[in-house]
Amino acid sequence: MRPAIANNSSENSGYETIFLGLPVWRSECPMIVWTFLDAEELADKTLIFLSHNSSELWLREYLTKYKNFR
Repeated sequence: MRPAIANNSSENSGYETIFLGLPVWRSECPMIVWTFLDAEELADKTLIFLSHNSSELWLREYLTKYKNFR
């Protein structure tokens, strides 16, 4: 179950690149991040992921999950 985003006023249509900063909790990103990725139209955007705990292995696993998610 994914949590809802309260007061979601994001408008990303004017952006080509979106920086997505997130914490890593127990080797996973928070579920609210998946809520955001699911709700936003990001097909024509460049996403740049930023994390405080992004080892190369974790980043490869995360990007694979994201590709499979879409």
